[in-house]
Amino acid sequence: MIAKGPTDGDSRRARRAHARAARTIMEIDNQVPLGGSIIQFGSADAHRVHLPHNDALVISATLANYTVQHIFVDSGRSADVLFYKVYQQMELGDIPLEPVDTSLYGFAREVVHPLGQVSLPLSLGSGPARRTRMVRFLVVDMPSALNLLLGQPALNTFQAVVSTYHMKLKFPVGDRVGEVKGDQYPTRKCYVEDIKSSNNKMEVDMPNKGSNKEFPHQEDQQGTISARVQPAEELLSIQLVPGEPDKITKIGSQGYHQIMLNPDDQKRVSFIMSEETYCYIVMPCGLKNAGATYQRLVDRMSREQLERNIEVYIDDKLVKSRQMDQHLADLAETFDTLRKCHMKLNPAKCAFGVRSGKFLGYMVTGKGIEVNPKKNRAIQEMKPPPTLMKYKD
Repeated sequence: MIAKGPTDGDSRRARRAHARAARTIMEIDNQVPLGGSIIQFGSADAHRVHLPHNDALVISATLANYTVQHIFVDSGRSADVLFYKVYQQMELGDIPLEPVDTSLYGFAREVVHPLGQVSLPLSLGSGPARRTRMVRFLVVDMPSALNLLLGQPALNTFQAVVSTYHMKLKFPVGDRVGEVKGDQYPTRKCYVEDIKSSNNKMEVDMPNKGSNKEFPHQEDQQGTISARVQPAEELLSIQLVPGEPDKITKIGSQGYHQIMLNPDDQKRVSFIMSEETYCYIVMPCGLKNAGATYQRLVDRMSREQLERNIEVYIDDKLVKSRQMDQHLADLAETFDTLRKCHMKLNPAKCAFGVRSGKFLGYMVTGKGIEVNPKKNRAIQEMKPPPTLMKYKD
């Protein structure tokens, strides 16, 4: 929870006036339209929500024409927070930060001093049910797996109603009702990353140069800037256990040589999910027998060279020669075998003409197999256990 902040005023006088206003009886003019849309939640809103759950509502929205992910919605927060790293990635140099004197307080009354505040257009929803409002954010420089925190001020500005049970946020848009649906997988992913101090990273989708910098009434083509290394192509996430979004697998091209499955065998490794049926087209390395299957493949490929001039363990290959002048011929034979089997090597991990090298954690030299000196040094420099319990471990 985040309390305080300049929501009720950034000075003592403004806060006293804000407190007195709670005793004032406001008369609403009957001619002021309050909107004809009715906001309600039903069983249909819980479609594709894994129940029961205790997940927080994490959504995506458009902020100043930038698509921002990992936005935490919490009606118990008294301030809207924008993390400084995201503010830098958005390149809002033409919108300076306004000074703030009031600090923020968390659960244990820890004090966080904002760097400043900035007003930015925030858009929720899509299509005709899209709504844009100016929201004042406090910019805070602290590590977090989240990018944005939406609290009471923003929710009241949009007249939004939150249902964490249905993982939705709804708000009136004229005679319509706009909605933003949360995703449980990013919610749990943010939670896991937020408790790891060594892996606090953020993601922001950034627009192309020259895109519309005004209120985003129309969508632009947008690229992505991320602090994480992304795969060369998009991976499809498949949930393995219904009701547990954190147990998933990803199907797509990986950074290793994959074994294609026989089309007749693909149906034997299919699995049924709540919506569709999927099957593997390559050998999934998550299976227990994947390593043994790959080892049988490389053994069959190199059966004419094994123990003569090559040693293979899954994806590690060692070409050995008794005489220096024989090494080029052994390499040529190995490359011919790789070409016949359409297998490629990673040049960055290859070394040629070496007299010794590390293979499966051991040093292979002309004298034979020796202990890796780095591991030997690590054991020698290892500190003795300080307690009896450490000895038992």
